[in-house]
Amino acid sequence: MDQHGNDQPPNPGQPVPEQPVFQHETPAVTEVVVSQADNVPIIPTQSYPQSYMAVSVFGCLFCIWPIGIYAIIASRNVQSAISRGDITSAGYWSRNATTINIYNYGGGILLILTIITVISTISDIL
Repeated sequence: MDQHGNDQPPNPGQPVPEQPVFQHETPAVTEVVVSQADNVPIIPTQSYPQSYMAVSVFGCLFCIWPIGIYAIIASRNVQSAISRGDITSAGYWSRNATTINIYNYGGGILLILTIITVISTISDIL
């Protein structure tokens, strides 16, 4: 019997009407089992103190160089303490490098303002 209810075979030379094909696919199921051991140590993460090396080098080049050298030494001590694993000492030297850089930049700004004032005073006199 064809799709129209006739019992006749299809005519030769005529295409056979196609029936829709339905495929039922079963989705793949993956089971994941996650377990955690009971005695895994939890290691807290800590951030390392900053060394301020770039700030120290910049201050040495463009501000008061002797103070800048001391700031570079302090910054290097931070990096050295971190590599040893001495975080307490690294924090001390980081704060020290910050303070030295503040003095260096403040002194550099005061020095520049003093030079500008002296030059403008001398040019007014002449």
